[in-house]
Amino acid sequence: MSYAVSVENVSKKYCRSLKSGMVYSMQDIARDILGIKASPKLRPNEFWSLNDISFDLKQGESLGLIGHNGAGKSTLLKALNGIIRPDKGRIKMSGRIGALIEVGAGFHPMLTGKENVYLNGTILGMTKREIDKKYDDIVDFSGLSGSILDAPVKTYSSGMYVRLGFAVAIHCDPDILLVDEVLSVGDGAFRVRCADWIADYLKRDGTLILVSHYLPTIRETCDKVIFMEHGTPKYVGDTLTGLQHYQNAKNNPLNAASGQSHANADSPLLLTTCEVLDTVKQAPADDFQYGQSFCVKLEISAQKPIDEVHVHLIFPGSDARTVCGWTSRTLHPDGMSFPAGKSQVGIDLGDIKLVPGTYGVTAFLSDKQHLADYHELIGPQFIVNEHPYIDERYGFQMLEGECYVC
Repeated sequence: MSYAVSVENVSKKYCRSLKSGMVYSMQDIARDILGIKASPKLRPNEFWSLNDISFDLKQGESLGLIGHNGAGKSTLLKALNGIIRPDKGRIKMSGRIGALIEVGAGFHPMLTGKENVYLNGTILGMTKREIDKKYDDIVDFSGLSGSILDAPVKTYSSGMYVRLGFAVAIHCDPDILLVDEVLSVGDGAFRVRCADWIADYLKRDGTLILVSHYLPTIRETCDKVIFMEHGTPKYVGDTLTGLQHYQNAKNNPLNAASGQSHANADSPLLLTTCEVLDTVKQAPADDFQYGQSFCVKLEISAQKPIDEVHVHLIFPGSDARTVCGWTSRTLHPDGMSFPAGKSQVGIDLGDIKLVPGTYGVTAFLSDKQHLADYHELIGPQFIVNEHPYIDERYGFQMLEGECYVC
């Protein structure tokens, strides 16, 4: 089978000491010239930034890279883009690559924005004629005015860098698009424009590799994920399962497979458990018949009494697209109150009206104005079995149900 991206056992090592790193680099260059194979062992002060990573991506698929800071996600993107060469393994990319990996990458600070459009476009494989033809579209997408484009890019903010860089990258008509967390520095309107473009790009069978710490973006955009820790792939596969591994590892690094979430100092309000229950039996269940009643039970830990809190649930399908949701705003427009300590919240969602398939559940908490998300927790998956009389056509559905603090 032909793949758009094929990565086989790729590893990359770095040195923590600048002086030692320079010496090792000279030794490696000498070995390459003499045709001597390098030792696979790490030398003093070296570490694996990437360690034995393998995956394949077909044309039209999207992959999310998740993990803590320093996990090796950006290093992997740089290796895929040819910026760095792996020490071991093989990378094969089929088609034109568009990349937005670092703010200002491919730009010369002393050149104007317009000059950098031509410079960056040329680096990405576009001809001058192509750039001439698409220049106005690039400027329109970036939202930068003519006077700004006549100024040196060293005077640009990080958001302006990203606007121009992303606009150039997408207009090179990439077969494969590599995007790092840099989009997060753009303003809200620009991020929405980028999200709309990416959604349309995937519909046109574009191949996307995305790094992001914002889990809803990964969940709604990516067909599969790689969860990385210290350069090592801990999970490669289904998006929902990968996000569960990542969430569990963040909340309980000593027991990542436990499915539990534990308190930390980042938020005054935390979700610690999320269960899907059979309403009649009041017991956890992962297999339901269409029309069977079910509910979701949450445990919430508050560091102090807190008011005006909203609880939200989303139920993404197996294709990682959200198909239905629920919010406490309907019954509790002014929000809910939680005392200090642990509280349990039961959400009776009535009869299941979901099309048969596999679903996940994600719970998150926000303030009344939805200006801050206190915490998000990825819960278990469950299956809805076939029913002979349902309509297979469906879109986003808001579920209704009672919500109460136990």
